[in-house]
Parts: sequence; structure tokens; C-alpha cells
Amino acid sequence: MVILGSSADWIIHGPEKSLAYMLADQGHDVWLGNVRGNTYSRGHATLSPDDVAFWNFTFHEMAIYDAAATIDYILDVSGSDELYYIGHSMGTTMFWVLCSMRPEYNSKIKTMFSLAPVAFMSNARSPIRYFAPYAKDFELISRWFGDGEFLPRNALINFVMKYGCEISALEAKICENNLFIICGHDPEQFEKELLPIIFGHTPAGTSTKALAHYAQLIQSGDFRAFDYGLPGNMIEYGEVFPPNYNLSRITAPVSIHFSDNDLLANTKDVKKLATALPNLIGSFRVAFPQFNHLDFLYSKDINSLLNENIMNMIQKSESGITPRYNIDPEEIIIPNEDEDPVFNDISSLLKHKAYSIGKETLDNVMDLKMMTENKLKLIKEKTRMTIERNLKSLKDLLMLKLKKYSNGDSYVENKQIEWKNDADVYNVINS
Repeated sequence: MVILGSSADWIIHGPEKSLAYMLADQGHDVWLGNVRGNTYSRGHATLSPDDVAFWNFTFHEMAIYDAAATIDYILDVSGSDELYYIGHSMGTTMFWVLCSMRPEYNSKIKTMFSLAPVAFMSNARSPIRYFAPYAKDFELISRWFGDGEFLPRNALINFVMKYGCEISALEAKICENNLFIICGHDPEQFEKELLPIIFGHTPAGTSTKALAHYAQLIQSGDFRAFDYGLPGNMIEYGEVFPPNYNLSRITAPVSIHFSDNDLLANTKDVKKLATALPNLIGSFRVAFPQFNHLDFLYSKDINSLLNENIMNMIQKSESGITPRYNIDPEEIIIPNEDEDPVFNDISSLLKHKAYSIGKETLDNVMDLKMMTENKLKLIKEKTRMTIERNLKSLKDLLMLKLKKYSNGDSYVENKQIEWKNDADVYNVINS
């Protein structure tokens, strides 16, 4: 799950494209996890979500307590000895922490599928990095984002998120940008029709401290525990600096799945992570350059780009085959940033936005051209009908005058000839 996500993210895409549904259809026992602080996990023995102390946690506590308890519960109920762990974003972070801090859980994992893996973050290009220099100053971060819960879901936010994105195309695009500005933007793969559903469940809520922890990883370049500053670290860890998570203790089989257009899980950081994992059985780059952090959940072509690969690996594993794919971390090619087709920071996002606006403008011009042509046809038809009416009126007037002056005197005869000539002119014009 992403930092503001929940179990709902795994089923939003519906039965045909959501991995949870697809695995269940194959006969697997599928469990969807939630962690403390999100919409579906706010119970506590003594504290209320209204208490600041309730929110004193990061992904560290989610890992060693919540993920551990979830795994134990699933194995106890199912009677199994091990399970497949499929994690996305913060779900992968929790796994690294759990299996490095509590290595006994490695034996309970048949295979870990890591989607958009997040551990090292020094190369992250998400706007979260702008808060990284202030990540140690938790009091300052709390004043910015709230003392306790980050982006709480109250009635107002629920209304704006769910219904505000249904009002107009413009507002839908605004909502879309708010969602993807943090994680990357892929206009080709994202289905805007999902926006009302997504915002009905996201953001699901988490602690401000969890966000600060990620910002610290960006700042330090290390994958380590929360940094409380010198006095706090001495009290918490007995050391000046927070300890690094020991990734060499993660012995469970791991298959990582990453993409180029991921502002949070940059390919350089993914390569560093892959190098540190002792039992890497596969590393897969999604075969679509613009595939972003949230496309692992909402992509239009998610089956061919991701889901089918994971399901095939599980099927082979269930058949007793444990294949190893692309296990050399050196095969994770780092894109040349000058030629990188994906988003180069926010400037690239703006370029893609400009392209979208340009395309929309062109479409509007073509629509205007068609409207103009139709309008001209209408004007031409109305003009023709007006001329015909005027000519008919002129003819009637001329005939009336011819009849009035048909008494035979010379003056009248001259007038009659004059009006007859006018009538001949009319007939020529009419023809």
C-alpha cells in the first residue's frame, strides 16, 4: 500500500484487473491487510484517534507489530506454514523492516513480490524531498502537516474527494494532478473513470511521523530507523545515529518489480536495494516507460504489464518450481537522465501537462472548425431563403402595378412598359 492507502487499493480496479480478485478466482486464499492509522484500522486498547499519542508511529511499528500480527493470524486461521507476500510501496518498506528486525518471519514467506519497492530514497524525485531538510525537526513538520494524523479523512474531505471529482472534466484533472504530483504521472495508463472510486477511499490516513520518516530516508540516503536527533537517539537507541536496517538478514525469496517513471522508487535506489538482498529471485522492469508508482494498482494495461507475470510465477511456485529471473542487480539499467523518456522532476510533469493541454486545444480548434462550417451552411441557407422571399415580394408588387396602370393612355402605357421591363429584370435575376 502507498503511505496514504489501504486494502481498498487492491480491489478498486474491479474483478478483471485487480490482482486480489484475479488470484481469488484462481483458487488462492487472499487476505488484504490494513495498518494502524488508516480508515479501517483505528482501534486501540486505551487510546483514541483524537489523542496525539495514538499517532506516535511510523512504518517501523507497522512492520514489527502490525505486519507480524497479520501474518501470524493468517497462518493460524488457514493452517498453513507459509504465505505469499505481495506488497506495494510502503507495504514493501514494512516487509524489509519486519524481516530484518524479526528474521524468524523469513521462514513464513514463500515468496515476496515487491511492487514499486521503497527502502533507499536518496534519488527520489517526489516533492516529498522538499521537506527532507526539515525531517529531523519533527515539531516543525507537525506544525505544517498536523500534530498526529497526516491528512485526516473528515466529512469535508470525503465530500470533496468523492463528489468534487465528478462535477466536471476540469475538476477531475485537478484531482488527478493532486493525486499524481507526489507519485508520478502517467496520463496514457490512468483511467480517469476510477477517480471518484479512488477518492472514496484515498487518502486513508496515516501519521505525520510516518511521512517525516520517509523524508529522513531521502535526506540521509540510508535505510534506517527514525531519527530523533542527538538526545533522542541516545535515549531510544543508545547511539548518536539511528541504526540501519540490516537487509542481509532478509533471506526470504524476493521478486522486485519496478518502473522508470516512479518518483518515489527511483531505479538507482532500486538497484541499491537489489544488491543488498541476499535471496533475490527476480528483478523486473515494467515494459512501459511512463509506468508510475500508482500504475502498479490502477494501470489500464496492468494485466499484461504486471499481473500476468506475478500470477505465472505463483503458478510455477505452486507446481514446485522456484525459477530465478534476472537475478543480477547489474541488469537493472539506470536510464540516462538526459535521454530518460520519463518524467524529469516537476518540469517534465509540466511538459506532459502542456502536451495534454495542447492536444486538448487542437481538439477544441477542430470542434470550432466544424461548428463554424455548420454555422456557415446555416447562414447560407437562411440568406437564400431571404432573397427568395424578397424576390417574390418584388414580383407581386410589379404585377400589382402592371394591373393598376393597364387603362391604355400613353403615360400609363409608358409606365406599363417600364414595369414590364422591371419584371423581365426580375425574371432574369430569379433564374
